[in-house]
Amino acid sequence: MRELKPRNREDLAPVRLVFEDKSGRRRRIFDVSLLVVMVLGILVFGEFFYRINNYSRPDGASLPIGLEIVVGQDPSPNLTVLELDEGRSPSCEDNAWLKNRPSSGLSAFVPAGDRAAIAALSLHCGKLDDVYFAGHVLGENGVNATVAAGPNPFSLPIEKYQDPSRFADRPKLWSVIPVQSGADIEKLLDYTKTNGLLSEAQLEAAERAGVAGLCLDLTTLVEPPIWGALALANQLRSAVSGSGLQTCLIGTASADFLLDPAVIALSDRIIAVLKQDSPSPAHAPAPISWSQTHIARLEADIPPGKLRMALATKATVWKSGWITSDSLTYPEAMLSASKHGAVQAFISAENAIKLYFVDRSGRPTHFWVPDAATLLAGLDALGGSGGAILWPIGGEDPTFWEADNSLSNLPRDIDLSNFVAVVGDGPFPVLASGSQLGSRRAIFTTDGKLEDVIYDAFPAPSQIDLIGQADRATVAITFDGVGPPEVMDSILASLSARAVEATFFLDVADVLFRKDQIERIVAQGHTVALLTRIRPHLSHTKSVFLRIRTKLTQHALAHHLGIVALIVREPGVASENIKSIAELDQLYKSQSAGLLPIRIGLTAPSDPMENGAYVDLVQERILTEDIQILRFDLSQGIATGAARVLDEVLDAVEDDGIAILSLPDIAGTERESLQPTVRSSPRKSDDLVYAFLRISWRGVESFVTLLALVVALRAPAFLGLALFWRDRFRIGPAFEPTVTVIVPAYNESAVIERTVRSILASRYPNLSVLVIDDGSTDETVDVLRSAFHGEDRVALICQSNHGKWYAENAAIDLIDTEFFVVVDADTLLDPNALMYLMRPFKDERVGAVAGTVEVGNPINFIALCQKLEYLISQSVMRRAYEVFDGILVVPGAIGAWRVEAVRKAGLVSGETITEDADLTVAVHRAGYKVAFQPKAVSYTEVPETASAFLKQRLRWSLGMLQVSRKHARSIFEGRSVGIVSIIDALWFRVTSSVVFPIVDGFLVLLVVDSIIHLWLGETAAVLEISPFFLASLLLIVLADASLVVAAFWFDGKGDWRLVALVPLLRFGYRQLLYVSSFRSILHAIKGQMRGWQKLARTGDARLPETQSQDRS
Repeated sequence: MRELKPRNREDLAPVRLVFEDKSGRRRRIFDVSLLVVMVLGILVFGEFFYRINNYSRPDGASLPIGLEIVVGQDPSPNLTVLELDEGRSPSCEDNAWLKNRPSSGLSAFVPAGDRAAIAALSLHCGKLDDVYFAGHVLGENGVNATVAAGPNPFSLPIEKYQDPSRFADRPKLWSVIPVQSGADIEKLLDYTKTNGLLSEAQLEAAERAGVAGLCLDLTTLVEPPIWGALALANQLRSAVSGSGLQTCLIGTASADFLLDPAVIALSDRIIAVLKQDSPSPAHAPAPISWSQTHIARLEADIPPGKLRMALATKATVWKSGWITSDSLTYPEAMLSASKHGAVQAFISAENAIKLYFVDRSGRPTHFWVPDAATLLAGLDALGGSGGAILWPIGGEDPTFWEADNSLSNLPRDIDLSNFVAVVGDGPFPVLASGSQLGSRRAIFTTDGKLEDVIYDAFPAPSQIDLIGQADRATVAITFDGVGPPEVMDSILASLSARAVEATFFLDVADVLFRKDQIERIVAQGHTVALLTRIRPHLSHTKSVFLRIRTKLTQHALAHHLGIVALIVREPGVASENIKSIAELDQLYKSQSAGLLPIRIGLTAPSDPMENGAYVDLVQERILTEDIQILRFDLSQGIATGAARVLDEVLDAVEDDGIAILSLPDIAGTERESLQPTVRSSPRKSDDLVYAFLRISWRGVESFVTLLALVVALRAPAFLGLALFWRDRFRIGPAFEPTVTVIVPAYNESAVIERTVRSILASRYPNLSVLVIDDGSTDETVDVLRSAFHGEDRVALICQSNHGKWYAENAAIDLIDTEFFVVVDADTLLDPNALMYLMRPFKDERVGAVAGTVEVGNPINFIALCQKLEYLISQSVMRRAYEVFDGILVVPGAIGAWRVEAVRKAGLVSGETITEDADLTVAVHRAGYKVAFQPKAVSYTEVPETASAFLKQRLRWSLGMLQVSRKHARSIFEGRSVGIVSIIDALWFRVTSSVVFPIVDGFLVLLVVDSIIHLWLGETAAVLEISPFFLASLLLIVLADASLVVAAFWFDGKGDWRLVALVPLLRFGYRQLLYVSSFRSILHAIKGQMRGWQKLARTGDARLPETQSQDRS
């Protein structure tokens, strides 16, 4: 090995780095400026959002008195009680329906479509032996499914428990078919004799549902004749013959047909409901003596195991002037008792509680109320009659379940917070009162019998009043959002032509970006309201964010338009019924904030082709509810369709004589009451915040959309260019010029020997190796001297440490060959690499040739990701760059140079820390071309740890910024390397550090948000994101995927298993690149530079097991 001395050249002295500020002045100015901006931003924006978080209605903005006087009206017999979902796990899922479950002796009846009963069944099903549920009705035209029965009316009304194979030991299911109230028994039998009681399809559906049997319920008939009951029992038996289904007959305990021997023989089960039709308020519905008499009579005639007794769970109520009684659930009865201070009495002889009060209209009211105490006493009275059925479930005293079938366990406190009473049918739900905890004492005789029941405080459920009224069938027109100007022109013109006042529900984005349109809306007499995305069951963080967003909408309206919106449409409280405690709490929060929620209503289609069906639906709903809210969605993408639908709907509604009123009219108040004017003046500092919000709000979508457009053009453009690339140079013995391989080294003792040996093993005949040691402090020089003693093709230069650029220039200054190749000290050459690398120099216009760098140590995640990254950047991008002579970097790991071109370019510069990229652009500007040889392969050692990787990429990113700045004139010189390559590099560096993290953040948010809503069974997204934005995100992902596929196709030998890393490349590895790019920008601004940034070598790089032969 020869040892050479470097020449002492003054022109090789270090120079000032691009962006460098050794004084530190720029860094101090930047840090201070950043601190000042952050402090001011925190003060201004912090104070603003603190006010928004604590925002309340401005003075004068409150619900009008006209609305408040109807709140808390007297509960009436038509009020509805819903049992709310507490959020706890239903008992059916608590291993309650597993095999070998002991009998509880208790069953339940679920009326058709009774939500409270279905909710109660879901919570208590594990305590039940049998479940009887109604899904059909038998009328004079046969058996028909009820409207609310579902796809298979014979199936259990809880969908997730319908699979009999999953719940093999679930309670026996019996499908109940009530006879239509008031039906003529003779006409009914005439029809069923001719057509049969059940069709084949109905019978198949019953078998498919896994029910144990079918029951005919005759309690709806007044004193049904024995002959009629016998005929029906006979027809039911014939219908199920051969199917394996059982039959049962249901009647009141006093019904004579239950004792008929023929009826008993035809039925597998007899159900007797313990309730009599009381002639007056003086008689309890089921006195204990009456019940015991009929139980004894039935037990005497009906075989053991066939009889079941049903306990009536509903209260019976009379008002003065009524001819017959009505029924109320226990929560409804307690609500009335609580509100009116009812007088109570326990009639021990009848095992019944009697309540009495005079309502606000002066009418005496009497209640007979079965509570947990009387129901449990009734269970004791049944004795061994085969078990009891709660008839129905869902409206009973909830403490019945806590007592576990024993009076001794009866709780004293009664909590009805899981129930809500809904009064009225208007569109505005208002929480009239919260739930009230009740207290009850049960007193027993010495032998344990119930002697007295005393309510110290009546319990009460929450009460929601649905307010709003109209003299006749009425609709209100509402819009979600504000559409584009051309759409709004059409909508406002249609409304104005018909003198219709509509309501527009707005989000903060509407106020920020559609202010002019909203001013038009208000000027034409329409009402504005709030549109929020708050839903129950969301995380606390997301709920707080959305509630602040709603307050921001309110504040923005007051600030920009001087008005306050008091009507709000919230998904959680806008449905037909409150379904959960969370929704009830949401209603309370909205009402406490002074807002008036409204139901969602009927959503109009965006497709005019569906108008007919929508109009039919409106007409159908009007028959059951006088007031209907029509909702038109003006979201992006469908606003035009909604505008087209509006005219046809308005015409159809007017033709049918249906009134069109505004929401204030339906609420019985003036528009100014629900949209008051703000008295206070807007703050000037808020203008700055809203200006920033406009920029950032739209900026996110605009940036991503712009980025998507650039990516949409960039990816296919580069792919197309790569397809045009051709290998224009062939290997031939006629061109094998002598070449010097330069290896700069600094503390490379772990790898230097293997690198030099791989070069010497090259099949290229005319080469020499020149190693430049740049002041190593380890054993690099000793390793070289020991390993290559006597090897004339290897030469060594030792110099003090000046940096890689200085070392390369020292080598160039000494070589006498026309070409040289630079190889990093941690790189291994493929034996054919030099052969391919030199052949483009046959063209004298070529000043440099870039080879292909492959990862030689793919041993962990970071290294494998770099392998995939290298494959994409070289197989696609470098091919494309060569087509228009725009290669930006001839890599230091393997690159060949024409000495003449390098000298004309000014040698290797020390003004940047990526000397290879700097020299590449300089060679372009010196008038030479730069070629690419994909088959000239080297294997380099890449960083194996995150810290080493970040250190390397910081140098690369900062160096590329320096090169772009230094050679910015190449853009104006008209060179493709400037116009395309440098601009593309700058765009990529800036977007990768600023915009790409935003894109990926939104992708993560969208995925997480979708998972949450799928889990909640919802399809709407919380964040309102435009279709263009979503399409932009998708476009970016598809562009990435296309580059990966193309890279493998071009390479031809890639490991396709690396495709599995593509998702991790985007979420995990790429974030490290973002950090490096962002840090490089900060370093450039501050003037903080980095030197050679030597990485510790491990020596893990390896050549492939099978060396390549001639690949041409």
